[in-house]
Amino acid sequence: MLTPLLRGRVSCFGSPYCFPLAFGVPGVLMLVAFFIFLSGWKFYKITPAGKGNVVWKVLKCIVFALKGKLGAVLKRQDKAAHWVDYASPQYSDPLIAGVKSLLAVSLLFVPVVFFWALFDQQGSTWVLQVIFLQ
Repeated sequence: MLTPLLRGRVSCFGSPYCFPLAFGVPGVLMLVAFFIFLSGWKFYKITPAGKGNVVWKVLKCIVFALKGKLGAVLKRQDKAAHWVDYASPQYSDPLIAGVKSLLAVSLLFVPVVFFWALFDQQGSTWVLQVIFLQ
């Protein structure tokens, strides 16, 4: 809100627009906010990182669950509510619940990837059309 006002209503360096002021004020305010953030350092609780690689644990849990699901289907003993539940004997319940949540959220992000791929292609389509029309 402030940047357009500073750019348009203040002149500097012989120009009717003052871009240095318009971008300098937010930069200074970000620096002030950073120092305010750092001033609370003594109130932060620093916890050490967990052991192991979380991504690797999740991938191994998914592979183990898929193997369990495949084995249960082949033996006609498919009784689990969710296919990730087949990782239960080897992996903890919080990890399994986290993997289920991750898979549910990742399904929401799949269409976003296709949207942005097509949206970005739109710009190149316009450029190609201009080239072919000349």
